[in-house]
Amino acid sequence: MARTGHTRDKVDNAGFPSNVSQDVVKEYMAAVLQMLSGMANTALSGAYEVESDNGASAIAASVLGNLSFIFAPFATAWMDAATDDVSCLIKMAIDASGNLGTAICIAESSTLPVPD
Repeated sequence: MARTGHTRDKVDNAGFPSNVSQDVVKEYMAAVLQMLSGMANTALSGAYEVESDNGASAIAASVLGNLSFIFAPFATAWMDAATDDVSCLIKMAIDASGNLGTAICIAESSTLPVPD
């Protein structure tokens, strides 16, 4: 039976979950690189918002907008197999709340008065 989102043939390799291929770049490095770039983007955009004195809504929008990238490994096949689908549920909740929170924060920060 194929798992949702992971329909490739199951490969039984020593040290790997049965539904994860041995393509290390595709299965492991891409999500970790996305996580690292999301962390760097969060730090830099947060620092920029603080330096520009854009307020708490703009800082929160920068942080919430990057949560999906920071938690990218939670949606991988290997993490999904190791946690019995719990990581995908957590990632889905983070994506939904992060995106909604970002939209609210952007709307709030764009309605604030602009200093002269």
